[in-house]
Amino acid sequence: MFYDPVPPVLRRPGFGYGGMPLSQDEDLMVLQDVLDEIVGGRTEGHACPFCSTGKLAVELDEGRLRVECPDCRKFFEGYL
Repeated sequence: MFYDPVPPVLRRPGFGYGGMPLSQDEDLMVLQDVLDEIVGGRTEGHACPFCSTGKLAVELDEGRLRVECPDCRKFFEGYL
């Protein structure tokens, strides 16, 4: 049986175990599946992996990619 020592109250979107903010590397790991799907051609209909309530806005312009959640305001920018 799986035991989670961190009470659910301390787990918040965009935060790791114990309520600590995620690092940039951890943010990228959380977002990686969405980025893979965007690169594969699916640019619409992604729920925010950080807050789970927002629908991600994806802008793809001449190799520049911007993914942003209108609810929690987390974003990713990069080049393909």
